This record gives sequence, C-alpha cells and structure tokens, in this order.
Amino acid sequence: MLSAFCSDPDMEHLPDPANMNSLMDLISLCIIGVLINVLDFRTYTHRVAGEEMSKFEKEQLARFDCNGLSASERQACQYVRGLALQMLRWIDSHYCVKNAEGEAIPTFALTCLFTFVEALRSYMIEAEEREDISSAPNCTLASLDNQIKCLFPPDSPQGKIHSQVADSIGDVTYLLPNTKEYTVSERRKPEKPSSRISLEGAMLLGETLADRRFTEGLKTNFAMEGISFIGEI
Repeated sequence: MLSAFCSDPDMEHLPDPANMNSLMDLISLCIIGVLINVLDFRTYTHRVAGEEMSKFEKEQLARFDCNGLSASERQACQYVRGLALQMLRWIDSHYCVKNAEGEAIPTFALTCLFTFVEALRSYMIEAEEREDISSAPNCTLASLDNQIKCLFPPDSPQGKIHSQVADSIGDVTYLLPNTKEYTVSERRKPEKPSSRISLEGAMLLGETLADRRFTEGLKTNFAMEGISFIGEI
C-alpha cells in the first residue's frame, strides 16, 4: 500500500506522516538532525585539549565555539540541521495532531523538539546533583544551555516556541507524553515542493550563532598568536 502522502511508487518505502507511529519516527529522526552537534560530546571540549582544557582553550571555546569538530564536520552538521528544521516545519504546516482528549496540539513537531531539549536539560540538572550519573566530558548544564541558546535565540520564532514549551512543563513525567492515543490528520493536502531546498538554503536555515562565531574565528585565526587551527578549513 502506498503512503497516503505520496502517489509515487518509488517513495513507497518512506514513512507515512498520516500514521501516528510513523510520524513520531520521522519527528524523532529530525530531532536528532537538529540537535546533532548538541548530542556530540566533541562540542564541549577544545580539539587540542588534553584531559583538561587550558585557560586559553576555554576562552577559545567560549569566544569562537572552537571545539572538537572540524570545519567540514561543522558544515555537515549545519546542513543536516537545516534539512531537519525544514522537515519539522513541513510537518507542522501539513498535519494536525490531537491528544487523547481530541485537542489539537499547535506546532506539534517543533513542540516535540523542544520537549526533548527540556528532557536533556532535566537529565543534566540531575547529573550535576548526583555522583552516580555522568555526562559527556566538560558538558555542564551551563555549556548545554549555551549551545541550546545558540540554536534557538530567544527572539527567534523557534526560541519563542521553546520558551513556551519550557514554561508549560511542570514535571519530568510530562517530557514523555503517551502518544499512543494521539491521532494525526492532514491539515491540507501534502504536495511535493516545487523545488528541493538548495544547499545554500539548507546551510542558511541550519546556521546558528555558534556557527557564525566559528566563522569569525577562522577569519581571525581564533585570535591565536603564531598558532594555526588544527583542522580542515
């Protein structure tokens, strides 16, 4: 049986957003794409650092986001993030999800993204309070929040939705809503885009404040005196 959203036999293997389980699989994949650098432990340490970062390495990391990812890896993350954000927006514009009470959930896909972000923050808060829970090296609640802020500036559309979701979460049990009783329907008939998102368009959509700081660091050689950045340019 062909997916409801596409009549092209070549697309038969793709997930069907009109099926709730399939939709959640698709959204989960997109969430990983958006948070690809946040979930990478190399994001929180300097590339040339040993077990502990020096004062200068910490300054570089804070000022230019000069971390363990190479320039090419950062570009790949930016591209994937742009595609994932585009897909989440597409889902929210074409599909309506209702909870068990039959109430429509606005911007469901993006809400899932920010709910997961709050789940990560809850984990970090507990990890810093307990000795038997560990996190990535040099990853603290403060450094995690810094990366999240770079992804979703407070004055951006995504930042405003993130703020609303964060304010609405009363306890950690809300972070894992039972979507088995949720239903999804087409908001408007899904159509293939007239043109695929370009490489430049995806890179622009996926660009963050941290990416811009890194680009500035490349121009200034990361404010190093006589030492070049070790990585792919």
